[in-house]
Amino acid sequence: MVEEIWQKNQHKLIEYLDQFPKNCIYMRWNYFSPQAIGNSKAMEWFRRQGLQVMGATAGQTRWFLMPQDESNIKSIKTFALNSINSGLGGLLLTLWDDDSPHFELYSRGILAFAGCTWSGNKRSEEDIKKVYRHREFSNLLAKEKYAFIDQLEKSVAFYKNALIKGNRRNYLKQHEDPIKELIIDLPEKSNRGSWSEKYGSRLEQAASVSESSDDIAAKIAVAKARAIRNTYTLEVYEQVNALTGFVARMLLTLQNYDQVHGNQKQDLFNEVRRLPEEFKALRKEFERVYGRSRVLNKPEGYILDQDHHVHLANQTVSFDWQFLAELLFLEKLANQFL
Repeated sequence: MVEEIWQKNQHKLIEYLDQFPKNCIYMRWNYFSPQAIGNSKAMEWFRRQGLQVMGATAGQTRWFLMPQDESNIKSIKTFALNSINSGLGGLLLTLWDDDSPHFELYSRGILAFAGCTWSGNKRSEEDIKKVYRHREFSNLLAKEKYAFIDQLEKSVAFYKNALIKGNRRNYLKQHEDPIKELIIDLPEKSNRGSWSEKYGSRLEQAASVSESSDDIAAKIAVAKARAIRNTYTLEVYEQVNALTGFVARMLLTLQNYDQVHGNQKQDLFNEVRRLPEEFKALRKEFERVYGRSRVLNKPEGYILDQDHHVHLANQTVSFDWQFLAELLFLEKLANQFL
């Protein structure tokens, strides 16, 4: 079936390529489905036409806060092997900055790409991660018990939209009233338990992320103590974990407030009221660490891009873009509780 479709439609590709010179290098861009038969067919066809061909994969795409999908290692490896087996002239790794994770966190994907393009299929995905921990930090940290990056990726995946209705973090600045339209509701004093029921699934995830955050923090603390190089990378991971864990615990604090009554109600009300100050302290430390290697605020007079994109770092002149959902959520909290 695939072969029939290919034979039927390849003339369209021929007509398109006739516009371009043969001395160019053509790239087959694909980040997530390198094993698809269409990719192999396309690369084979390009080569038969006498074109120079490269594959292109990614160590970071449109992921927020840190790379996801285990640093995209599986796709990187598969595309590298397909490119090697197809006899292509090279392979390109792309690293997109649309949502601006800290560049220190791109390293594992970059090193996986280097290993797979140079060594092919000599190492499994788990071996690549083990070697990364060894070479990046210390041979003392190669053991699986010190691994935390994949675990943290799951927390970040939850965190991105934990305080938002739907998957709309990148669109917060486009709404006239994002607090009302996109930020989740808060518990009502007169309707105990209804908020927890409404957001039950989200709160279950928050509990899991909170527990995971404590475990990750302990692993990072050990890694920092035993690392002999690149401790700054660990500090950046530490801040990512602190931010994701805080948001999860913030939801759980609201759940506790929503579900209790009597004397405990006032104590939990006070806990809720302290959340903005706790976040302020967390943000200060987050910015201190990030600020060691990146400029957090754009210069005076900077004009944000006017195009159609919704790249997060292009949405504010200050570093507010990194915390926009949290800032709007806490503003809503202040209006209701403070």
